[in-house]
Amino acid sequence: LNIRARVAFLLIISMLISLNISAQESVTLSLPLTSGEKSSTPYNIASFEFGSGSAIDTVFFDPSFGAMSGGWNSPSLNPEAYYEYRIAPAEGASLRLRQVRLDISLGRGEMRTAVKYSTDGFRSAGIAMGQPVFFTTTTPRTLPLTTELTISYPDTLSIRVYAWSARDRQVVFNNRNISIA
Repeated sequence: LNIRARVAFLLIISMLISLNISAQESVTLSLPLTSGEKSSTPYNIASFEFGSGSAIDTVFFDPSFGAMSGGWNSPSLNPEAYYEYRIAPAEGASLRLRQVRLDISLGRGEMRTAVKYSTDGFRSAGIAMGQPVFFTTTTPRTLPLTTELTISYPDTLSIRVYAWSARDRQVVFNNRNISIA
């Protein structure tokens, strides 16, 4: 009887430790933008969607460069010229974000970008995530942004990448992938 109690106690303790380790496991969510498909996440903990602002041209998707569109040539930040990513935790889920990584490039030339986030669907101005960036790469490069955010059901996190100052309307801004960890 004494040995059975000890074995049962050890099994319960090991299960509790195992559950605690699983609860602390980090998950990276990624949305490849090589098609216009909606994405679900591992373990169905959240949905991940892509959208765009009304001031840019029609978005199309390329297997190598991802989401592509022109129309980024305003002289200053246009609040309607953006790519948007919406992350909605599943019922009962909560996500803690420490880093957002965007794979971005241009068809040619140079451009400025700024990243903002919101939990109210941008009814307010949004909060800056990192500093505005000036870039010129035609090869997809990763833009890492450090953050400290927690989003819980039923809220939705919206992240927008604004871009402006392209030489002309035909300069294409590419976003191949977004991942959050």
